[in-house]
Amino acid sequence: MSDPAARERNVRAIEELVDKETTAALTRKGSLETRAASVVVASVGMITLFLTLRQALKLDASLLEWPTSLIVIISFGLLAVGFVAAVVTELPLSYPAAPSAVIRVILRDDIARDDLREEMIDARAVALATMTRSNRIKSWSLIVAFSDLLVAVAGFSWAIVTAAGVFG
Repeated sequence: MSDPAARERNVRAIEELVDKETTAALTRKGSLETRAASVVVASVGMITLFLTLRQALKLDASLLEWPTSLIVIISFGLLAVGFVAAVVTELPLSYPAAPSAVIRVILRDDIARDDLREEMIDARAVALATMTRSNRIKSWSLIVAFSDLLVAVAGFSWAIVTAAGVFG
């Protein structure tokens, strides 16, 4: 591309795109972590609720009939897995601002001014790819956490209703 003005417009457009996508990735990260915190709180609440109801209804695993006791055990297992998955979602995964090699080059000032801008855009694009991978890990972990929580709630509900004799 020989037209400097067109090249500048293209570089600026790429720079803006990378900046917008980086902002969106950081926003998604915050959203995923907030949702994961709600799963952690809901999991702890579910355990507390179940243990309270268990005490009030005098539910003991040895007193429950076979399918009900199995469902309670599976539900506790799922709740534990969901809790761990939510905590994994909360873990601080790598969200780099720029690769260290690019920063070292910039600090040495070995590159021309035009190349510096393009190097920074490239560095931010690499960082964006890392953020996207980290968000994908957090997303799948959160899906596991929510799914396990929902199935555990259904299992606990069924066990409590069955043990309380609501349907028979």
